[in-house]
Amino acid sequence: MLVRPGAAEAVRKEIRTYFSGLLCVVERDLPAQATLRALQDRIFDESKDSPLGGVFAVYSDGRRGVVVVQCALADDVSKAWAVEHWGETVELHGALTPTD
Repeated sequence: MLVRPGAAEAVRKEIRTYFSGLLCVVERDLPAQATLRALQDRIFDESKDSPLGGVFAVYSDGRRGVVVVQCALADDVSKAWAVEHWGETVELHGALTPTD
């Protein structure tokens, strides 16, 4: 079970009142899966007129707490635009490599 920092002991005690089997409680300070999924929806809606050159796929990586965007172009301009619009939890991967 994944919980916020500082909550593991309380969660463990509560679960133990109902369950005595193997249990793993891990504290992590990451966005909730629902938050990442909502961001995925925003990215699809807002990326149509973006410098990304088209978005091919968007998925959330709950283990790392990021939303991964597969797009045509992931240069410095695109990355800055993505951070401005969606924040630091977005990771761009471009299909094309910019040239000078």
